[in-house]
Formats: sequence, C-alpha cells, structure tokens
Amino acid sequence: MSLISLAEKSPKDFVSYSVEQIVAICGDGKLRDDSECSEQFRDFVALQENEKLAEYARYCLENKFDKNGFVLQDVVNEIGRRLGFQVENGRYVGTSNSVGFDGLWSKGSDQIVVEVKTTDAYRINLDTIVGYGTKAKEASGSDDDKYTALVVVGRQDTGDFEAQIRGSRHAWSVRLVSVDALLKLLFVNEQLEDQLLNEKIQTILRPFEYTRVDNIVDLVFETQQETDLKAQTLSELEDHGTSVKTSPKMEFTPTAQLDAKRNVLVTGFFEDRELVPVQETKTNYGDAANILHVTCAMSKRYQREYQPYWYGLQPAWLEFMKEGQEGYFILGCMDRDEAYALPVELVVEHLDALNMTTRGDRSYWHIVLSLDGQDLMWNLTKIGKKIDLSPYAFSVITANSS
Repeated sequence: MSLISLAEKSPKDFVSYSVEQIVAICGDGKLRDDSECSEQFRDFVALQENEKLAEYARYCLENKFDKNGFVLQDVVNEIGRRLGFQVENGRYVGTSNSVGFDGLWSKGSDQIVVEVKTTDAYRINLDTIVGYGTKAKEASGSDDDKYTALVVVGRQDTGDFEAQIRGSRHAWSVRLVSVDALLKLLFVNEQLEDQLLNEKIQTILRPFEYTRVDNIVDLVFETQQETDLKAQTLSELEDHGTSVKTSPKMEFTPTAQLDAKRNVLVTGFFEDRELVPVQETKTNYGDAANILHVTCAMSKRYQREYQPYWYGLQPAWLEFMKEGQEGYFILGCMDRDEAYALPVELVVEHLDALNMTTRGDRSYWHIVLSLDGQDLMWNLTKIGKKIDLSPYAFSVITANSS
C-alpha cells in the first residue's frame, strides 16, 4: 500500500512523525525535482490539516536537516493553495531551461512569483526574482497578466531584507512576508467562510501603494465582525441547550474533514445529473453551463436529541443558488450517510418561518434539524412546524458511486 493510501486510511498513524521522517519514507527518501519522493511528499502534505502544515514549517526553521529548504518550499506552496491561489510548484534547483521560481501563485491575471528563504544569512538577488516573472510572462504569452514577487522568509526580524527591497528599483513590485505571518493568514482564512475576506487576504500579499491602507483596515474590521458573529453563534447554541466550551481548546470538527465530506456530497450530487462541479467558494458550487448552483453546509452531530444539527444560511448563499437554472441547499451531517438537498424555492418559501440573526451588515437564518425517531425533520422554529426531509434525502454512498 502506498504512503498516500496509508495516510488517507489511517492519518493518525503519522501524527507523531516529524516532517523530516515523512520525507524519508517518501519514494527513495531523496527530495529532488521530478522525483517520486517529491510527488509523494506533496500529495501527503495536501492531506494534512493546517495545524500540521504549521508544525512542518516551524520544524524546517528550527532544525537543520538535508533539504529542509526544499521541504519548506513545498509547505509554503500548499499554504498558497489554501489561501485560494492557483499554485504551480517551482523547481528545487533551477536549470538553464526552466524558470527558477519556487512557486507561482495565480489569481485571475495577477501572478505572484514566490521565493522561499529559510534564513536571511544571504542577500537576495531581486533582479533574479523579478526576472523569473518576466520569463514566466514570456512563456505564458499573455500580455494581460501582471507579475509581482513575494519573498517568504523564515524569520520575523527581516530588517536587512526590507532595507534591500526599499532601496531597490523593484520596491513597488516585491513584497516580503515571514512564515509566521503567512501562517496567521492561513488560520484567519480557515475560520472565515467569506469570499470577500478571502480576496482581501490575497490582496495584502500583493504589492500595493501604502499611503492609503483601506484594504488592511477593512480586513481587520471585517475579521473582527466575523469573529463576533461566530462568538454570538456559539452563545446562541448555548441558549438552545448545547454545552459549548469557550476555552482556547474549543472542540470543532477539523476543517479538512468537513471539506472532504462536503466534496464527496457535492461531487455525487452533480454526477447524478451528469455534471461536473466547479467550486466557486468554500461552500458554493456551480457548473460550466450554469445549470446547477449548489450551496453545501456541514454540521457535526451536537449532543442533544431535539436539535442535533444546526446550520447558518447566509443571504449571499441564497442569491448564488437563485442564479442557477436549478438551485439547492445541501445539508450535510458528519455522522450520517445521507444528505438532504432542499430546492432553493422551498427554502425561500419558508424564510419567514426561520429565526434570523443580524449583526451590523451581516445576517444569517438558522436552519435547525430535529429528530423524529430515526428521521430528520426541518424545524421551522418561529411557527413550530416541521418538514419531513426524507423526500429530499440522497445517499452519499450511492451518489458517489453512480
């Protein structure tokens, strides 16, 4: 059985392994360009939760081992993917026939050439890094693409690097970020299921004029709003009888597990209709022909019988579902094999019967499911009516194998 198969089957078996040990059991254990070791390691890293990525990155910075810079390069590129960029892995060692960037992060016409440094012991050649962007643009053949550079460094004390960039002719096309700061953005992005905030996070990694700092102010303000909203949601769950821990060690279902099951549900639902899903945001999926628009929300099983599943329905999700020829709100339950696809027309019909939370310019409806024996019912909490969900159920296993 391959490493990836083992990792998918029993991820806990690798919890105690350091990233250095993981590399050693990938392929022949030698991280090189175009090698089986590199391919397996990148696939393995893609399966890990954000906490593990942070652990691996810090291990590379705190421990000297063979090819630790290559390992950090792959970890940083995976972080880029999770921040919403399309990422092309670079080469570990440049050649005369290739563009020597460590990574190329793309979002629309914006292209970011990424250079990863474990130490600031050596001066960086900005001409070379910016030149990678020029070569990549020539290779792409697109005059519309805009290329900038992002240097990711292992230390927060980056005074020498900063002075070098400010004093160069590339000051307006190169930006600098520490690994720790990049990890903070990763965890902020994980907690915020908001496309607009995700775009702001991406924006601050690209060079922009600093006289006006609206983008940074907006990100701080909206992140605080989102944090307040989550805190209020937890408070409301407590009001409904759910015991919620408020310590720093809150027990949430890992994002990777939620996303994995969400992808299974959505892929099966689209395949049943002979369509291929295209992910628009973390929760929203469409297709190339704009036939089907689906929002898929996930809930763990809460430890109460009368309302074991709870979801928040955001107005933006509702508008997205309406924009397709068909729209569905899929409710996924982490501990059940079946999911429930509510037609958007049905959801709109019953909005007035749902409790709603509004905080500032943000609002969401409460979607609450109740148990009736073994069957789930949609509880219209404002009027005390319940809708049987069985007509809207589909089997995860059947859908995914059809």
